[in-house]
Amino acid sequence: MKSRLLILLLLLMGGFSSLFAQEVITGTVTDAADGSTIPGVNVLVESTTNGTTTDMNGKYSITVGNNAKALIFSFVGYQKLRVEIDGKKQINVVMHPANIALNEVMVTALGISKARKSLAYSADQMKGSALTTVKDPSVITSLSGKVAGIQVNESGSGVGGSVRVILRGNKSTRNNQPLYVIDGVPMLNYTPQQPNDPWGGGNASGAIGVDGGDALSSINPDDIQSITVLKGASAAALYGSQASNGAILITTKKGKAGKGIINFTSTFMANTVATAPDLQFEYGQTSKGSLDSWGSKLSTAAPDHVSGFFNTGSTTINSISFSGGTKKAQTYISYANTVANGIMPDNKMVRHNFEMNEHANFFDNKLEVNASINYLHQKINNDPALGLYYNPLTGLYFFPRGLDFSEYKNHYEVFNQARNLMAQNWIADKDDQQNPYWIVNRDQNFTKRDRVFINTGLKYHIIPGLDLIARGNVDKSYYTFDQRSYATTQATLADPNGRYVLNNTQGTQLYGDVLLNYDHRWEKFSLDANAGGSIRDTRIYTEFFDSKGADLKFANIFSLQNFKQPGANIRQSMSRRQLQSVYGSAQLGFHDYLYLNVTGRNDWSSTLPGESYFYPSFGLSAIISQMVDMKGIDYLKFRISYAIVGNDVDPYVANMINSIDPVSGLVTNTLGLLPGKKLVPEKSKSFETGFDIRVLKNRLRFNFTYYNTHTINQFIRIAAPMGSGYSQYLVNAGDIQNKGVEITLGFTPVKTHAVKWDADFHFSKNVNKVLSLSKDLPNGIYYLTPPGVNNYAMAITEGGSFGDIYGKKFKRAANGDIIVDANGKPMAEGGGLGYVGNPNPDFMLGFDNNITWKRFSFRVLFDGRFGGQVMSLTQAMSDLYGVSKVTADARDNGGVAIAAQYENGTPFSGKLDAHDFYTTVGGRAGITEYYVYDATNIRLRELSIGYNFKLNSKVVTGLSLSFVARNLFFLMNKAPFDPDVTMSTATSFQGVDVFSPPSTRSFGLNLKLTL
Repeated sequence: MKSRLLILLLLLMGGFSSLFAQEVITGTVTDAADGSTIPGVNVLVESTTNGTTTDMNGKYSITVGNNAKALIFSFVGYQKLRVEIDGKKQINVVMHPANIALNEVMVTALGISKARKSLAYSADQMKGSALTTVKDPSVITSLSGKVAGIQVNESGSGVGGSVRVILRGNKSTRNNQPLYVIDGVPMLNYTPQQPNDPWGGGNASGAIGVDGGDALSSINPDDIQSITVLKGASAAALYGSQASNGAILITTKKGKAGKGIINFTSTFMANTVATAPDLQFEYGQTSKGSLDSWGSKLSTAAPDHVSGFFNTGSTTINSISFSGGTKKAQTYISYANTVANGIMPDNKMVRHNFEMNEHANFFDNKLEVNASINYLHQKINNDPALGLYYNPLTGLYFFPRGLDFSEYKNHYEVFNQARNLMAQNWIADKDDQQNPYWIVNRDQNFTKRDRVFINTGLKYHIIPGLDLIARGNVDKSYYTFDQRSYATTQATLADPNGRYVLNNTQGTQLYGDVLLNYDHRWEKFSLDANAGGSIRDTRIYTEFFDSKGADLKFANIFSLQNFKQPGANIRQSMSRRQLQSVYGSAQLGFHDYLYLNVTGRNDWSSTLPGESYFYPSFGLSAIISQMVDMKGIDYLKFRISYAIVGNDVDPYVANMINSIDPVSGLVTNTLGLLPGKKLVPEKSKSFETGFDIRVLKNRLRFNFTYYNTHTINQFIRIAAPMGSGYSQYLVNAGDIQNKGVEITLGFTPVKTHAVKWDADFHFSKNVNKVLSLSKDLPNGIYYLTPPGVNNYAMAITEGGSFGDIYGKKFKRAANGDIIVDANGKPMAEGGGLGYVGNPNPDFMLGFDNNITWKRFSFRVLFDGRFGGQVMSLTQAMSDLYGVSKVTADARDNGGVAIAAQYENGTPFSGKLDAHDFYTTVGGRAGITEYYVYDATNIRLRELSIGYNFKLNSKVVTGLSLSFVARNLFFLMNKAPFDPDVTMSTATSFQGVDVFSPPSTRSFGLNLKLTL
């Protein structure tokens, strides 16, 4: 009996032992492409939470129960793998890269994420890391050369300046910049003031020559998770008239569940002059008391007083962020501090950015709540003025050679006993120049910007596949411009006791939307649909005070109480617009390889009262490589789309209002509509098609897009007849066409365990043509910048292109020779200004290279702009004054060699006298055709060489250090200035340089630390 019990006990113990038996399985995971090991692969026992990851050598070890059936291997960018255990104690696996193109997800209009393969239009998405490798205080400038079809121009105003972005060419006589969207909500991106003529005159705010900056340029680059560029009408159709010029979607970083992570980055960049005018110091002052330098050659070259005026600038950006949370709630907090010292004396910007983003789930994840706040505080001292007025560069460049500049540098002001004050010390009282050191010390300006951007959002999961989203936003900004001109500032610019300008501008946007999303999949079909509505209310309020014309009561006391009356320029204005919209979209999929996209939106704009306008779009996307077996082709997609979007008008244009002048009283409106006519929305009709192909396991990638857009019903002002009571009528007329191609070619020439090299070419060509305009325009020309004494204008004309440059032209013979008078001086063509060029490039090309080798990383970006023409009034004025190097070279060579003949047809023999030639063609009132240059330029846009340190610390988990550089040098530049730097970011003043500060090259270090 005892023996039987013992046997039974042993059998039971054996059973339990068998039941709880465990085995250890080991193995190595390698890449099918090159056989290299893969660290960090997730290894999980099927149907359990028991798992591990591979080490740095791709090895793993996992304990499994006796009843375990299989192991699951997964890793980002690779196909998930299931392997039967079947009693094996060692399991080595080979993982194959996933077809990335089939799994890519992009943020699209209204903040909706969609599979990239389903989109019927071209869209580019860039990770935030691509924008911060070589950091710039203005994040959008980092898109240059990295996206096909985008043209970015920086303001010449230096640190804190605004940016001009054009997608697929200029389309409108009003505004051509895209809509900017942050986390699904449009932002209020406006500039309070811009130079709009060669003098540097501001807009309605009246400040002289100063760029007011924009909200977009003040975003902290380290807060950006990704940027999506929607270039075409089909991509941005759901935004309606707001996005008639395309849209740029910015997705900010969010908190992640898990252990808290702290990221710290520090960037320091030194900024030096890269492109400055070539000046001469060999020929002296013309005569005693003169302001130019057409005198004899100096026995010893005059000291270079220009180079020493510019400083070595610096930019320091320090940023810290925290990310962490639980499955229920996640937090992201960041702070960034930017201090930038410009190359111009006393030009400094200090910026503080703060962001907090919270996300939480409630009611068993049925309800998601998001809330974020972004706050900016920025101050700029001595923002450089652009144009001829208040610009220190005119006096600096024109100063007669041979005179002692140090006398005016060290003593820019002297005591005026008669007035009992310090007065400007300069060689002359002339409207286009002052002592440069007087301007930077006694004509100073100060700007301040505060901005808060608050977003809230709710997402309720009604049933599986059906969600309701509600969002709200408040975008509030305060801008202050303070300009103080001391007594004895040049009389054109200030009264005897000085001048005080104060501009306070407030911008407010209130936004709200509701969106119902439905997503369902059947065996063969899928449907992704949404419907919703939004309201966007924007208000711009301005208070402007300018003592010019009335003077100050007491010299150099800058306060509103010190204004004399009457005569002071005092204005208040408020501009308001509201846009109400309903919209919807549907995407019908078949077998995940064929997608039909349809969208529709209806807008009601307060600026076009009584008008309702509908914008549809249609698109088809086909993944050919999934439809049929295509050996050797990893991915092939064809897409085609058509869309209509529109554009309303500025506030109060369709509903005219009168105004009150502080001196003259009631000012009657002089702009009206044609009798019996009303304004209708500007409308863009766009067709787009293209294809994407990837081969060699995604190592060769090609994307092609063709588009054709017609923008009709342009808003144009024409002269009103006498007796109508108006000076101008506003009409709808014209058709501007933009058609072109965009090509992105990406390839990975090297991909091994130690080395990877990714290279991308971005090519774009846009052809702009004005097909028609109003027949009531004089000579068929519509001036965006009216002609004046500067012999420059920007215009559009039927048969021409948007932004054509007009200037004074040479009088020429039939064979092209210039005509000279009896004294050998060039003659100008009569009849006003003529076409001399267009600033838009023929095509653009970017070449982006990213290389990793072990722990090293390299990035090299070349950016090229080919074709187009630009004009330099800086060169024209320098020639007139005889201070440019070309005037010295001409004098050294005995004159100017150029084909010429007299009016009677007799050829001119020899060279034209240098003085007679340059004083005739030079200057703002000269023959400006001579100062038009090819805008072609190729530059090393970005360079980064970094190292990622190996760490054995439990506290510091990541550390990298990089040498970074931006705009390091030109491989080619045919203009005497940087053609990518613009005097104004407004539509109406492009392609001309008027004493903008020299462009800069930047280089320094970038440190990244993760805790």
